[in-house]
Amino acid sequence: MNSLRLYIVKLITRVILETKCFKLKSFLYKWCGAELGDNVRITSSVTILGIGRLRIGSNTWIGHNSTIICSHDICIGNNVDIA
Repeated sequence: MNSLRLYIVKLITRVILETKCFKLKSFLYKWCGAELGDNVRITSSVTILGIGRLRIGSNTWIGHNSTIICSHDICIGNNVDIA
């Protein structure tokens, strides 16, 4: 994951409604280097830190005020809800 790009994404997502524009947010996190499956929904208050590898499976929800710290390799499976 690219730290500078993550910082830019965090600035952008602060102005997006919390539970809207999931496809845009997925695109932005992919731009940072994350590997996302289909129908991944990340709320705007999520914080992702680190330069490790982040993989998130399909049909996954990352809820309000969650923090993911990628120091090495994080893999979140399919059909997971994190709140």
